Amino acid sequence: MTNITSPPAIDALPPGPLPTDTPADFNSKGFATVAAQVNMVPQINAVAANVFQNATAAQERATAAAASANTAGTHAANAAAARADAQAARDTAIAQADNASASATAASASALQVDKRYLGAKASAPATDNQGAALQAGTVYYNTSTSKVMTWSGSAWVDGISAVAGVSSVNGRSGAVTLTPTDLPTLAPKVSPSFAGIVSYTGALRGNALEMGDLVVDCNHSNYFFQTIFGNAAFSFVNPPASGVRGSFALEVDHRGGVITWPASVKWPANVAPTLTTGRVHLFMFTTRNGGTTWRGAALSNYQP
Repeated sequence: MTNITSPPAIDALPPGPLPTDTPADFNSKGFATVAAQVNMVPQINAVAANVFQNATAAQERATAAAASANTAGTHAANAAAARADAQAARDTAIAQADNASASATAASASALQVDKRYLGAKASAPATDNQGAALQAGTVYYNTSTSKVMTWSGSAWVDGISAVAGVSSVNGRSGAVTLTPTDLPTLAPKVSPSFAGIVSYTGALRGNALEMGDLVVDCNHSNYFFQTIFGNAAFSFVNPPASGVRGSFALEVDHRGGVITWPASVKWPANVAPTLTTGRVHLFMFTTRNGGTTWRGAALSNYQP
């Protein structure tokens, strides 16, 4: 007679992929789920074969039991129960097969989306996804030429994983940049920087000494000017700082001849301009705090050349 055997076990499915998973986890779970569902098909078939075998065995025993009047009822009841179990197992197997088919379809669709969203490693920026379709915003790939993960913004490829915000490269280098003393001097100096609060420094501040080509002192160009005059000279001051901002400069004059005339805005101590001797060098200091409306002048005069 045919033996009645225990039904084989059906392996449980692994955890399925979730929309919140990272691309790598989503891809890993998706493939694991599909593989498990493929492996489940022969297990389901084994269960169905086992059910059929057990049903056959039950039928054989029911037939044999019919020969005995005393045990016929018992064997008939057992056979009916076995048939009911077989039908339930069959229905379960059919339902599991349908579920496996639906899961396989969903996993295939998910795998396709993963393949469209992560394009893999490429030497240059792709223009389409791996299926040749238009790129979707959020699609990523790894650029093997620049060693960067790039993300499609919807209109252009941008760095998907960047360095610290605001710093991506210094002096021609990118990534984890360690600054050296030679890096910062290569940067262009800031034009007319402004500072607030107390500024402290160690060392010296140095500026350019500007030889004047005419008699116009342009406060935008230097804080120290020098000029040689051989005849009458009328100096003028332009581009002073704004009112409320202090500004000053020094003027060194090699006085070979002539008379020096100052702007009317210059005020000397006791309202008397210094007496100057020709053939000597004179050093003048001027300061203003009202936009050049008034310049306070002081002189160290009559140095030997």
